[in-house]
Amino acid sequence: MPVKKKDTERALSLLEEYCNKLQKPEERQLRQAIEKVIRMFRSNLFQALIDLRPLTFIPSCLKMEHR
Repeated sequence: MPVKKKDTERALSLLEEYCNKLQKPEERQLRQAIEKVIRMFRSNLFQALIDLRPLTFIPSCLKMEHR
């Protein structure tokens, strides 16, 4: 199942909401880890990979049909 851009946008939104709720000192490490994931989701490289994913997925499906 290919990853869709709208799915990553929804995941990013949920992560941001959750991250904003983390305010306690003991949640600092978790917050930093989530912020790192958020930065990765926003990166140009990740977005480019998401854009390319459907292109690489199609040939795989076609190969499976010929078996």
